[in-house]
Amino acid sequence: MKPLVRITVLMLVAGITAGGLGFAGGGKEGTLEGEIVDTRCYLNMEKHGSEHRKCAVACAKDGIPSGILVGDGKVYTLLVASSGLAEYQAEEARVTGTIFEKSSSVSPKKLELKKNGKWVEVPLPDAMM
Repeated sequence: MKPLVRITVLMLVAGITAGGLGFAGGGKEGTLEGEIVDTRCYLNMEKHGSEHRKCAVACAKDGIPSGILVGDGKVYTLLVASSGLAEYQAEEARVTGTIFEKSSSVSPKKLELKKNGKWVEVPLPDAMM
């Protein structure tokens, strides 16, 4: 595993562990709207959008965690298998689930993409844990 990938994965695991798999402090049900991004390129180089889609798809297929980039520039890690989100990279999305502010993550229960101005529900991949 490359050092940068190893650090990213370790940071993700540490964040989840710090929040606790029981998510100490709890999460709250809610909905986030934004862009599906690969966390490595966004957090390290702020790359996202359609011009970065090809790279983001490859990162997701390689297991780099995906997130949802919301309007204020904050990224919430999606606690599902990122390979299952590869085809959704750079798409406008709405995620409904349990939001954990402490670890900046969300356990999605529903994922919708904006298609022709309408929200369309798409299948969620399996959970990370």
